[in-house]
Amino acid sequence: MIDDMIASAISRDVWAGRRSAGDILRRTLARVARHEPQVAAFGHFDPARLDAEAAALSGRSPRGVLAGVPVAVDDVIATSDMPPVPGLREPSGAEAACVAALRRAGAVVVGKTRTGTGTGSGRAPRNPRDLDRSPGQPSGGSAAAVAAGMAAIGVATQHGGSAIGGASYCGIYGYMPSWGSVPADGLNGRSPTCNTVGFFARSAEDFTLIADVCRIDAAPCPGSIAGLRLGLCIDPPGAADGDPAVGEGIRRGAARLRAAGAEIVEIGLPPLFDGLREAYRTIRAREGGIVGSFAAAARPSAGSARAAYQLADACRAEFDLIQSGVDALLAPSADREAPIGPEDPGAIAINTIWALMQVPVVSVPGLCGPDGMPIGVSIICRRDEDRTALAIAHLVGQRLRPKPTAAAEFCCA
Repeated sequence: MIDDMIASAISRDVWAGRRSAGDILRRTLARVARHEPQVAAFGHFDPARLDAEAAALSGRSPRGVLAGVPVAVDDVIATSDMPPVPGLREPSGAEAACVAALRRAGAVVVGKTRTGTGTGSGRAPRNPRDLDRSPGQPSGGSAAAVAAGMAAIGVATQHGGSAIGGASYCGIYGYMPSWGSVPADGLNGRSPTCNTVGFFARSAEDFTLIADVCRIDAAPCPGSIAGLRLGLCIDPPGAADGDPAVGEGIRRGAARLRAAGAEIVEIGLPPLFDGLREAYRTIRAREGGIVGSFAAAARPSAGSARAAYQLADACRAEFDLIQSGVDALLAPSADREAPIGPEDPGAIAINTIWALMQVPVVSVPGLCGPDGMPIGVSIICRRDEDRTALAIAHLVGQRLRPKPTAAAEFCCA
């Protein structure tokens, strides 16, 4: 079983003395040995180092709110004790601030995960729910590691939709914090305007621990679905090209929430937002040219960049007004089920507008598409209301939690 790989439960058990951090790490090692040959989540994994760390942890008192929690980290995020993946331009300097914060809170970094074949990290990771499908890219390795129970927390890069889309494809929780709320230093980023750290977990409660570690701002945390006003945004820019079954699935989920006492209102974004996906591409290409991740010839002009930034600013102001009328928005986390072919990055551009809006997004599992693969629903709140989004995601997850079926089982569990 992999339900024991929940960070909040691990922390409680370690502090209560029911499990030791060393025992958890040894169990993680055994699980990686069993599943990694199929899933190919890790680009760097050192069993000998982890064996030694497990021995040291066995005699150590617990420390931090993430005591003993196994963490997988994208290979494009700097770590102090693991080499960069061959062929990858990894950030130089000290360990990424997000990784250092997790370690100080007692987490154990078990390895660095593949971000797809395009970054020099070898074979593409596979989706544990169906090994013939993709877990998404570029953060598919971390998503796959958490989905297969080889880590409790995955630390990802989120430039557009990789953490949210990967969570949807793998049937786990994904979290994109508000822009600037978690330091993005130490990430091999391409766009300062959109770069954030992303996280994967098997429970929304685990993200609350991460929010504590990262000192995320306080915000209202509702305790019940009943009375919430939720905006249903089925067709954000980019959704028109997706599978209609995804929208139908989100509507079924919204019906469950309505039955639990939530008020569901349809929300369509105004025409002002129609150009946001192109604005996102322009900003990414302009800023990517500065950091060297795009060819100079592809760098947009200063005039087109100004227009893109101006549109983004205008949409942020309008979006804040739209969100002021609801407690959260509900939207698809991806525009289709996980694609067949591990190297297929999937279609997650539906999330790029949220990255450009710089708002918190939490992808909640529990819905399935026509092929029996997961469909995530995104909970989107106003900027810096991360804790509100996390609380609502927890409540929504309780209502969408699927009954155990063969289709809902992981193929490698």
